[in-house]
Amino acid sequence: MGYISIDWAFIKLITLLFAIIFILIGAYPFLLNYYSLPKIDAGILNITIIILGFLQLLIIFKSSRPKID
Repeated sequence: MGYISIDWAFIKLITLLFAIIFILIGAYPFLLNYYSLPKIDAGILNITIIILGFLQLLIIFKSSRPKID
């Protein structure tokens, strides 16, 4: 029962890549120029995108392979 199917590993890998892309898209304006942060509205949007990326990472690491009976 300790095996990981290739399909499940592929799903986790793709989800991990999307989470990393979300985090990088959200962090891009902050990485571009640290001293000229975006306006409040854009900053809230970017922080929300970063938080969603981290939530997706948390879901990936907490999820387990579904059991098929």
